[in-house]
Parts: sequence; structure tokens; C-alpha cells
Amino acid sequence: MKDEINRKSQPLLTIKGLKTEFRVQDNKVLRAVDGIDLAINSGEIHGLVGESGCGKTVASLSVLRLISPPGYISAGEVLWNGNNLLRLKKGEIRKIRGKEIAMIFQNPQGSLNPLYTIGEQIASIIRLHKNISKREAREEALRLLQEVKIPDPESRVNDYPHQLSGGMCQRVMIAMSLSCQPKLLIADEPTAALDVTIQAQILDLLLELRGRFQMAMLLISHDMGVVARMCDRISVMYLGKIVEESDAEGLYSNPKHPYTQALLKAVPIPNPSEKAAFSLLKGDLPSSIDIPSGCRFRTRCPKVFDRCIHEPELESVDQNGTMVACWLYEKE
Repeated sequence: MKDEINRKSQPLLTIKGLKTEFRVQDNKVLRAVDGIDLAINSGEIHGLVGESGCGKTVASLSVLRLISPPGYISAGEVLWNGNNLLRLKKGEIRKIRGKEIAMIFQNPQGSLNPLYTIGEQIASIIRLHKNISKREAREEALRLLQEVKIPDPESRVNDYPHQLSGGMCQRVMIAMSLSCQPKLLIADEPTAALDVTIQAQILDLLLELRGRFQMAMLLISHDMGVVARMCDRISVMYLGKIVEESDAEGLYSNPKHPYTQALLKAVPIPNPSEKAAFSLLKGDLPSSIDIPSGCRFRTRCPKVFDRCIHEPELESVDQNGTMVACWLYEKE
């Protein structure tokens, strides 16, 4: 059962009006993240879901200022402990990466250095943020491998990444992220490259570690089943914008935005005897270089009407804190 979150407390991380763009061919601008607001509370798992290309990963990389040219953050604030991370100097943001906010990626084998053992790589992260000896760092690396339930850690600590499976490499990445006991873990599609059985093991591990260390998470995924199982609160992205935000139970029991409804109808039904209620969206996903005017979902929305030529704001629509950007819920 998901932990109860105290939403009256100050959010751990607050994103306000974040915009991240890319200069592309012919000097055109691709708006990957187009002014999103998001808040994550202590101990909370907040899901960020949507189709591939909607801006989820770019948003998460922007939090830690890991956007490289031709990308750039053009506007917004990322507030952490009262500081705007987007205004910190490079040395200051490096002290936060890995120590206070850690991140794991969807390709764990590609994220590890093939030239060094996993023990050396974990120890180097520890020594970067802690003033301890090599021997102490190695002992801590061994303890972390035990923490993430890698079999025979005394032997595995000397292995190179190519000697480990994808699931084991992801456990190593989780161990590295835990090395400094961060307050927030950003997990970008952490099970996307793994088979179904290993996916379940990694998700169980993340839930266990969240409970043990009271660590908040921002979980990036396109898998509605994963976020249903893991998340306390969910934000749905479409073409760089958040179009709906709700607690997990409310989102699944009563989705409000037509795009969220379509995402949920696309989830396969386990019982093949039941008739699927698939609702295929018309048209193709528009380009982030040429975003439709007004409501950006209107070119594919089955409920489009005249008001949709204007862009709706993300607004609260009930007492449970559900937020929706849709004219179907326009306030009187």
C-alpha cells in the first residue's frame, strides 16, 4: 500500500514554468518542455507519463541541468531547499547532483563505464561527495551492493559491467544513486530495457528502498501499469505540457482529460474474453516544432469543440487537487 503523504508541508521540489528548447535545422525551435509546473513532496513517488517524445525525459534532465547544446533551458524555476537550481554555478549544482538528487536511466549498461569494475565506480561516487579513504569507500560500495540484493556481492564488486545482466546493472545504478542517501531519486524509465520478470523485481526494490529511506521519487514512464503500481500522484504530459495531474487512484478511476482517457484505454486487458474498449486517436502526434494553436490536443481529440481554438490553463477541478487543462471543465 502506498504511503500517506502530508501535502500540507512544503514541497521537496517545485518546478515553475519550466521551458526547455532545442535549436534545430533552419534555426527553428523545438519546444520539448513548454512551461510545466510540478511539485514533489517528501517521501512521495510522483509519476510523469505520456507518449514517447512528449518531453518527460527532457523535463527530468532539466531539473539537474543536464541539457546539452543545441538544447537550453529558456525559462522557469526549479526550487530545491529554497534555491533555484537553474541559477546555481556549475560547481554548486555538481554538489547537488548525486548527493541530494540522484538519477538512474533506462539503459543501465550504457550508463556504466566498461573500463572500471562496478566496485570502483560506486566507490568513486562515494569519494566525490564524502571525505573518506579508498578502503572505506570500497567497504561502503560492498554494503550498497548488499542493500540492492545483488547475489554474492563480495565477488560481484570486482566484476565489470559486461559481466552483469541488464537487471544486475540496474541494481548497480540504484546502489550508486543511494551512495549519498539522496532526498530525491529521478528514475527515467528504469525498467524499459528489462524483461517482465526483472522489471517486477526492480520495481519491488525501489518501493522497498523508498519505504526504508523515506526517499521521494520522480518516476518517468510511458507504462500506465507501472505508474499505477508505483505512484502516489501522477502528471500526464502531452507535447511538452502537463494536461492532467491527480492522485493515482483518482486518475485511474475517473480520468478527466480526453488524452488521459485514451492512454488508459490503450492498456491491454488481461482477460482476452472481455471486449477491449480501445479508442484509437485520429491523426498523428504533431511535431514539437509546429505545435497546434489553442489546445495542442485538439487535432486528435474526439471531444473537440469551438472553444478549443484557445489554449486552456491547468486548473483545479475538484476538492481532491485534480488539475486538468481542458475546456470541458471550464469554470462557470
